[in-house]
Amino acid sequence: MDFQKALLDQNTGCLPAVLVVGNGLSGGGAEARLSRLAKHLFNGQVDVALVSGNGPLNELASGEIFYLLWKSRFSYPRLAWNLRRILQTRKYDAVMAFGLFPVAISSLAIMGLTNRPKLIVSEITRPIAEAHMLNGMRRLIYFYLRKLLYRLGDLITANSIDGLAETCQVIGANPKFGVRLPNIVDIEQIRKNANRQAPCSIRHGRYLICVGRLDFTKRMDTVVDAFGLLEGRSRCGLVIVGDGKERQALEARVKALGLENSVTFTGRLENPFPLMKGGSAFVLASEHEGFSNSALEAMFCDVPVITSFCSTDAREMCDQGAALGFEVGDTLQLSRHISAIVDDESVGQKLVSRAREYRARHEMNQAIPVYEGVIRRVVELTCPEVQRHG
Repeated sequence: MDFQKALLDQNTGCLPAVLVVGNGLSGGGAEARLSRLAKHLFNGQVDVALVSGNGPLNELASGEIFYLLWKSRFSYPRLAWNLRRILQTRKYDAVMAFGLFPVAISSLAIMGLTNRPKLIVSEITRPIAEAHMLNGMRRLIYFYLRKLLYRLGDLITANSIDGLAETCQVIGANPKFGVRLPNIVDIEQIRKNANRQAPCSIRHGRYLICVGRLDFTKRMDTVVDAFGLLEGRSRCGLVIVGDGKERQALEARVKALGLENSVTFTGRLENPFPLMKGGSAFVLASEHEGFSNSALEAMFCDVPVITSFCSTDAREMCDQGAALGFEVGDTLQLSRHISAIVDDESVGQKLVSRAREYRARHEMNQAIPVYEGVIRRVVELTCPEVQRHG
């Protein structure tokens, strides 16, 4: 079920009592989504439970924050017990958990509860794609945690098409009965960050930009090789933002191709948006992704996006004309797309125009009501029966 179909009529007079559970409130991806839900879901009238205990109190609008205080991999039974005691005391209508271990803890916590809250599972990865990157024991543990505990959920959700499909495949559920949720993008915050002073100087007048962890799955080598194929590459540079175990190999590759004067490695930046905003194009070359936050953020910076077909979502955005796509590892096709944007500004302008339409459903003011609608539907909200916050 597409998340646009999950919208329900909003009855602002009745609010379900909701607890959202996640790893933390600071960071990217799921943490950023959790933070925005804590502030804005049902006008901030929600509580938050954090597994790892990171996140300032001022992240909440008016709800309460519970630190479950993870210390090691042996902490999970204690965390589930702590959460169970919270659920017994607070009497929530719904618990929405983000990611494998928050979901596992929440599932264990609700077992056997009388009048237990509805559990909404929110997968933040692609379980099957992720499994290929894990060793045998971790792969087995993660598989059976999902298979056994996700089944206790009253609804399966994910913010990517593949994440939803793969999660349902693992637990043997029909993906038609799950809900694909949007990301939640604070466009005002992105604009504010983008208008700040750049964290470092870039010697290139025009440049391509990549933002991400430097490991093999991000396939930055594809971008470097494609950049090396460009004729007249002196017309633009390449800026790579991020760090990781592949950085040394990438720097060696740049040197071997004679691109030292054209490629800049910035390392990890707390605020890459000023550099992203100035880019001629944003390039994502990943082996696989769920839904790429960085590509979506580039769209909100009005930067043309070029993406590998690393997910069904990536193919969808290309089919809708919001990005240019290439097969994973296809350096020739990528170089052609880069040339098209660099040589003809109208190509990039058309992509940006389509991207504005594509990205709209992820804007916070449109995305938050979708989450509220999903929760109301699961709770089957009726004013006299719903637990009220406070």
